[in-house]
Amino acid sequence: PSDLKGKRLGVQRGTVNEYIWARYLNQYHVGESQVKLEPLTSEAELVEAFAKGDVDAIWVNKAFESKVKKLPGVKKLADLSAIHFRMVGYLVGDESFVASHPTVVSNILKALNDADRFIREHPNQAADIAYNELNIPKSEVLLEIEHDYDFMLRFTRGDYNELQAILQWSRNNGLITDNVDLRKSIELQPLMAAFPNKVSYDPQS
Repeated sequence: PSDLKGKRLGVQRGTVNEYIWARYLNQYHVGESQVKLEPLTSEAELVEAFAKGDVDAIWVNKAFESKVKKLPGVKKLADLSAIHFRMVGYLVGDESFVASHPTVVSNILKALNDADRFIREHPNQAADIAYNELNIPKSEVLLEIEHDYDFMLRFTRGDYNELQAILQWSRNNGLITDNVDLRKSIELQPLMAAFPNKVSYDPQS
């Protein structure tokens, strides 16, 4: 990792990719002033820039990793386990809508849970759907299903701690200037109502 000093790093600004780079550089005591962060817009653009030699290092998911590994001279330095991080998706909703439509929100959560189970139990059918609807090659979808996703609807103390860390990093870097109270921003009642066993976090603790 120390060899990254002085290198050009491809980064998707305003995404978790930026946070991952910050965590990784900090873990190995490489200051952001010691590297050149090249802003790019998508993972496909990152791979293209890397293949052309416009950047020296990038983070990619499993689907793109297989392509990148075929390039001459490529070396894999790490995966997200190096920074004890795994990406998590959050469902964001308007507060008044959540309060006034509890059944709708509950049904959305139940549908997501059903989708998680379907993808986990029928990866090939899920990959066919992704190809037909989004034109993503089936082989790439299967790689992501196998390596990049856990398919678990939940909210835990660990999820809260990770959100808090991201919020603090965003404040430190001037990305969030509002006085955000994370506890007040999290509404767990719909999830607790639909799946009580999937919440292991007490907002009062």
